[in-house]
Amino acid sequence: MNRFDDCGDVVRKSILHLNDCEQWMLNASQIDEYIAVITRLYPELPDNLELLSKWISNYHFEHRLIQALADQSHPDHGRAWNDLIRQIANQLAPKEVYAYGDRQTIMSDLIQETCLLIFKSINQFKYKSRLRTWVYTIVNNQYLQYVRKLKTRNQLKPDQSIDDEIGLELADRNESLESVVDFNLLHQHCIAILRQAPDPRLADIFQYYAVEELTLKQIAAKEGLSIGRVHELFKKIQTILYTDPIIIYWRNDAATSDDSAEPK
Repeated sequence: MNRFDDCGDVVRKSILHLNDCEQWMLNASQIDEYIAVITRLYPELPDNLELLSKWISNYHFEHRLIQALADQSHPDHGRAWNDLIRQIANQLAPKEVYAYGDRQTIMSDLIQETCLLIFKSINQFKYKSRLRTWVYTIVNNQYLQYVRKLKTRNQLKPDQSIDDEIGLELADRNESLESVVDFNLLHQHCIAILRQAPDPRLADIFQYYAVEELTLKQIAAKEGLSIGRVHELFKKIQTILYTDPIIIYWRNDAATSDDSAEPK
């Protein structure tokens, strides 16, 4: 028996145990599908079988949720979308976009556009991150695009031709917006690097801290870890990221920019 078979056997036993204890009611073909996905997502299994069970459970519940979101005939389709809309609304609530117009109209437009994009993309979800994190990123990107659109529209003068809107949009790329774009690209690169690490928690923890701005205490609670253990995982994250050539270049470039800046 080779290493792959060993991993598959461990995963199978864990899935069968959860299927029995949690009454998932998976049939043989579904169990084989779960094994294939889990061994693909996590080629290096953890020594801690409780952590493996957590990964399998996360996949199970998110797989079921995606089925409900994607299939309009699914009995939980309406409930799943109501929960998702609530999550999107909670994320958008603190945003400062409402200075550009009626709050209710803007919220409705943003939610509708975001839900449409998620519905079109949901079957492309690869389980390389948590579904909540994936949705969070989509909502954030939609918000940024919507703000740009509103800013452009509101800055048009009465005597301006609508044809000038494109030129105005290009001219409106100020430093703060470029910084946001750079951050998003850098964040995506960091996530891609951390997804290759044996421990899938590293990418999630980075997302929680760098994008969702959770405290160490909140991250520890989410992952079921002690704060000390989260600190240790952050050290691993730093070690991985700080040895990446692109990150090294970016940090050196940022340091050079700071050194060359004129004193205020």
